[in-house]
Order: sequence, then C-alpha cells, then structure tokens
Amino acid sequence: MARKITILHISDHHRITEVNVDCLSASFNVEKEYYRANNIPMPSFIVVSGDIIQGSKEDDASIAQEEIRSQYEVAAKFLAGLCDLFFGGDRSRMIIVPGNHDVSQYVTRGCMSKIDADDYEPFVDSLWNDDSNIRWSWKDLSFYQINDTIRYKDRFNDFISFYNSFYQDVKWPDRKYPALVDAEADIIDFKEEGVTFVCFNSCYQLDHLQQRGYISFNALSNLSTKLLAKKRQGRLLVAVWHHHTQGLPKETNYLNYRILDNMTKYGIEI
Repeated sequence: MARKITILHISDHHRITEVNVDCLSASFNVEKEYYRANNIPMPSFIVVSGDIIQGSKEDDASIAQEEIRSQYEVAAKFLAGLCDLFFGGDRSRMIIVPGNHDVSQYVTRGCMSKIDADDYEPFVDSLWNDDSNIRWSWKDLSFYQINDTIRYKDRFNDFISFYNSFYQDVKWPDRKYPALVDAEADIIDFKEEGVTFVCFNSCYQLDHLQQRGYISFNALSNLSTKLLAKKRQGRLLVAVWHHHTQGLPKETNYLNYRILDNMTKYGIEI
C-alpha cells in the first residue's frame, strides 16, 4: 500500500522585528492537538513559499541590512519552532523558496538611474523583453535603466544568508541556495517517501519597479534530464514557487503562466 504524504503549506509571513511570534507558534500547538484528536496525519513536510519577511524601504544600506537581518532572525525562530514541533527539529523536511518581499530593495534602487531622453520609443519596445534592463515607474511616470547589473544580482544576498544559515546543520539533502539565484531551480529528493520537490525562484528579474512573477525557462529546462529520471523512478514531482498564477487587470504581480505547460511536460504533477 502506498504511503500517504501530507504537506503543510504556509506562505507570506512578512515577519517584522517588532512582532512576537510566540502566539503564532502556540497556535500550531493547538493545530497539532486538533490533528491528533481527529486522526489527521501529521505533516510529512512543510512548504514555505516565500515572503519570509516584510523587507525594508530604507535607502541607507547599513540600516536596511540590519533591519532585514533582524526580521530574518524572527522568521527563523518561528520556522525552527515548526520543525521542532512536527519533525523533532529536523529542518530537512522544510522546503523554503523566496518571494518578492525577500528581494532587497535597497540594492535594486541603488542599481538604477532615471532615463532622460528625447525619444522613448526604444525603451517602450524593450520594456517587455524577458531580460530587459529597462523599468517603468508609475510613481513618477519615468523610465529607469539598470546600470549596475553586477550589483543587481546581489538583491537576494540577504535571503541567501538566511537560507544557508537556517540549513547549515542539514547534512542530507545538502541545502545550499543555488549559485544562479534567480535563474536556477533546486531539486530536493526524498526517496523513502517517493516525492521530489522542485524549488523555483519566481522572482526572476524582479525588483522594486517590476513585481511580476517570472520563472526562468532555463531554470526548468536545465533540470529536464533529472526530472524525467525522477519521474521514471516513480517520484511524485511537486513544484514550489511564490507567485499566483493569475491576477486582476490592474495587477502585475502574478506568474507568467507559459511555464506551467512546460512543467507538466517534464512530469511535474503538483
């Protein structure tokens, strides 16, 4: 008989330093007792799908970094508590991906400059390219350009520091965030349970002026051989990312849906 797999899915914590998470942690103790009393299986895994923190709007890098670091400390305490509660402290069973609030805006703001030009047509045309370095600001009705592409990649550094620290004692599966932070996915495989999590960063090219959800097609295609192999081995493939798959007409912060079809082609079922 196949073993049942249960997943506790939580998202959008938006942790800030000033909030005490003890009451939130206590509520999960109540939930655990409810599960036990009603013969509901305890979670096999916990999926945390982004927006771990609220983030900082400070322009000063040192102030913003300290604020973000403190927020991640609060979040780590809460998430570690969940691992203690459900897994006896085993953090390997918690799956974490970043969300748009995990992108450090003080970095992206410092990478851009306003465009001052007589002809804006070329910028309009390139705005919609997948890898465009042009951004549009509705706040001041201006085009901006990313002029420091090297530093732009550092916008995930605060999240990566949190992630690698949180999993530093996990020996298997080894947890280090991928080197290509917004264009590389990660596979976390659990052979005994027959499940493989495919962890995507849906914040490709995302910053304070561009909030769309986007998963790099390379992030999926580069894993194609591994995914098909896991599928042949009988694994249940579960994709994890942050953004919604649809939004209202005035919204832009949802996923480019085209990648979903490709996911099914590589055997991803959930």
